[in-house]
Amino acid sequence: MSRLFRVLGLLAALGALGALGACAQAGGAGAVPLEGRDWVLKQIEGQAVSSGRPPSLRLDSAAGKVSGFSGCNRYTGSATVSGAKLKFGPLAGTRMACVEGMELEQRYLTLLAQTDRYRIEGDMLLLLSGDRTLLGYQMQPAQ
Repeated sequence: MSRLFRVLGLLAALGALGALGACAQAGGAGAVPLEGRDWVLKQIEGQAVSSGRPPSLRLDSAAGKVSGFSGCNRYTGSATVSGAKLKFGPLAGTRMACVEGMELEQRYLTLLAQTDRYRIEGDMLLLLSGDRTLLGYQMQPAQ
């Protein structure tokens, strides 16, 4: 009987560890929260972002909104989060013309539209399409 309880206890512990791992993958309990944080773009399709002011993102899924800076202009729009799924709706932006940042902005907004899920690894937010990492952000300290 004692051995049965040990086996059951071990199985319960393994199940709990698996559940915690799944939560961390989707940004769940114990992970850095997706919302209410400013995320600054560090990578675009695996390449470091190094020119000028980098794009940023801030999500409020309770309101179904996303906003940020796209390389030249500010943007806002709709966002839907369900578990690890993340989808951006139509985005609207200011219409400034910039000497630098327009190419990055166009590429950035195109990749946001392709996003279908996310993953948080440490202080990094990764936006993905299938198994492909589109955008990598670093969390900014709370102000």
